[in-house]
Parts: sequence; structure tokens; C-alpha cells
Amino acid sequence: MSRNFRNFVVLSWNVRGLGITDKCVVVRNNITLSNPSVICLQETKLAADDVHSYRSFIPFNFDCFYACLAAGSRGGLLTAWPSSSFSLISSSTSSFTITTLLQSSASDDRLAITNVYGPSDHSLTDQFLTDLTGVASSISAPWLLIGDFNLTRSPSDKNNANFNFSLASRFNQTIDALQLFELPLLDRLFTWTNKRASPTLARLDRAFICTGFGELYPSTTLTSGHRPTSDHTPIIATIQSKIPKPSAFRLERSWLLDPSYLPAALLAWHSVPSGDNEAAVLVAQIKAARQASKVWLRKHRSPPHLYHNCYFIIRLLDYLEEFRPLIPGERCLRDLCSQRLELYLCQRAAYWKQRAKFRALKEGDANTKFFHARASGRRRKNQIATITVDGVQLITHQDKSDAMTAYYTSILGITNATSWNFDLSTLYNSEDL
Repeated sequence: MSRNFRNFVVLSWNVRGLGITDKCVVVRNNITLSNPSVICLQETKLAADDVHSYRSFIPFNFDCFYACLAAGSRGGLLTAWPSSSFSLISSSTSSFTITTLLQSSASDDRLAITNVYGPSDHSLTDQFLTDLTGVASSISAPWLLIGDFNLTRSPSDKNNANFNFSLASRFNQTIDALQLFELPLLDRLFTWTNKRASPTLARLDRAFICTGFGELYPSTTLTSGHRPTSDHTPIIATIQSKIPKPSAFRLERSWLLDPSYLPAALLAWHSVPSGDNEAAVLVAQIKAARQASKVWLRKHRSPPHLYHNCYFIIRLLDYLEEFRPLIPGERCLRDLCSQRLELYLCQRAAYWKQRAKFRALKEGDANTKFFHARASGRRRKNQIATITVDGVQLITHQDKSDAMTAYYTSILGITNATSWNFDLSTLYNSEDL
């Protein structure tokens, strides 16, 4: 398998209500940092289907969504995706889930994604598990089941001895009956905390895949995001696709804003010795500058150190809290880092928004699209969704490749085998031969 595969990233997060404007901004900025392809939110607590409300917490490029409204102040599910990446084939809603069948616009890949919010009232657990069984019977595509299940599977899913073996047994039996495989969470033990001095920690947020999904995407992984708000940690499923990334090198104008870039590139440019063949020298200079740019980019692609430092401290203290209660000083330090991280997210979003407006006036639409993509944490390059040939739309990567090859072959022609259409004996005497 080639390593140059595109990735689908599905982010799932129980946000614990989105009725406060400031919290909506923090949620949107935090989602943007994860650069997801699909967003699954639980417990939105939104009782009205209001597009303006959705825009307050969904990144701007996610222009398509499917929602299940809350019952009073409880529940609420939302799945969102950008129309540039996916088209909706079908959708359905049940008591505890919403399911969307999405078609990739860059390939013939189809994904069935079920966004889950299990009941916190365990008297409804049997109804919830029956609901999952009914959803599974209607799905034939590769299936990802992700969300807040409000159930644990083993005693290791909690940091205390208060474990309900009966609920876990019923949950595990349902998972086995549906022939689902759970994606292991690679970077933490628990996804929920009650935020008390001696906290209860549990793993309630999960992701499952069906057998066919695992065969198509064997490198699918599950990691966690950061939690500037809510008592749940976001989980991020990274799904490997089969579309190769473009290998062309492109110089980005934003690199010129870093004062360390030009010295590195110019040093490589001038290191090429001069020669008689100016074209060859120019090609060598371009290659040297390109290689230096790649080396420079590997060293400077990370976010500012402020973000890394705050995030490291929060994760470190979260890890320690899984094994012992935090002392007051540690809790205070984590709160301060969370507040500073929240401020950084807001500042970063405002910076790119202002930059986009400035570039739109100064340099035109091409760079406007670039900076908007940077502001939302997404950047997709040179993507051809479909090609229409003789009234037929081609979607798959192979069909588009064949159509473009045939078109340019008809324009440029093909190479013919070289043949000699003369007789050497007529040109030379036998003595010469």
C-alpha cells in the first residue's frame, strides 16, 4: 500500500450544551484545530432547527449537516460535513442515533457514519441496545459507529470500583452480536471526568467499525483531542483512504512571512556553482531551493510553543489524575492553562479571519480561499470532484484518470515506432558496405 493516501478524519465530541455564545466560539475553534472531515456532536441541547445557531459552533466550510433536536434540555445530535468533500446519499434517525451515508466527492468511497448518544438513564439501556441492533440491520456500506455511549465495557474503563457488570455484559453481548470491532483509544484511558477534587473518570466515548470497514481501511486509528470546555474529551477517528496525494511541490506565499525562510532558501540557491549552461544552473538552483524549503518546513510546521506548552501541561495533569487526586496547586495550574488555551484559540481564529479579509482586497480570490482554509484548519489542493464526458459524470479516480489520459492523447498524439523507409543498398555500393 502506498503511504501517499488521503485521510478522512471523523471528530466526535459530547459538547454538553451550546446555548452560550462564548462557548460556541470555543467549540468551533477547537474543532477547527483538529482539521476533521466529518463532525459528530452529542448533547447539543438545541431544541430549534436554526441554521444561524449551527453556524455559531460549526467551522464555516461545513455547509451540510443533519441534526436531531433535543428533547427539552436533554440530548441533541448533529453530524456535519463540507459539500466539497462529501455528498449525502441517505440519512435516518432513531431514538438515540442519527446515521448518514456519505459519498466522497474525490473517489467512489462511501461511508456510513452513525452518531450515537446513549441514555444516561440506565433504565433505557435495553431500549438503546435494541435501537443499535435496528440501525445495524439497515446498513450495508462500511460502517463507523461513534459517539458517547454512556456505557462501560470492563472495570478498566473506570478509575474506581463502582462498576456495573450487568450493564457491561449486555453492552458486550450486543457488540458481539453485531460483529463490531472497537477501535482502541491510543493516547488516554478515560474520556469523561466529573471535574471534582477527587474525580470519577470513565471511558464513555467510543468508536466501533464493522468487518468490511476494517478490510477497506486497515490503518484506521482512534486518538483524543483537547478539551477546552465540556467534561468529555473529543475522540478522533483517522480513516485511511485510497486516493494518492499530489506529489507536486508548491511554494506557499505564507512562508515568506517567516523571517527564517528566505535566508534558508537563498543559501541553498546561491550554493549552486555557476556554469556555461544557464538553463542547467537554473534548474539546479530551483531543485536546491525546493529541497531547502522542504527541510525548513519540517522544522517550522508546528503551531506556536504557547499552544504546545499549555496542551502538554493539561494532558500531563489529566494523566496524573487517572491515578491519583490532584493537589489544589495542580488543579489551579490546569485551570490557568485551559483558560490560556481557550484565549489562544480565539486569538488564532480572529487573526486568520482578519488576514483573509486583507488578502481578499489586496491579492484576489485565490489567496482568499487559501487563508479561509487556514482559518478553518483545512486545506485541500487541486481536487477534481467529477469530470463530465459526453454527458456522463465520472466520479472514481480511475475513470477520471482514463478520461484525462484519453483526452490529452487525442490532442498530443502518441509515439510511433521508428521505421526506415529506404533501402541502404540504393545509397551505398556493396564495396562500401
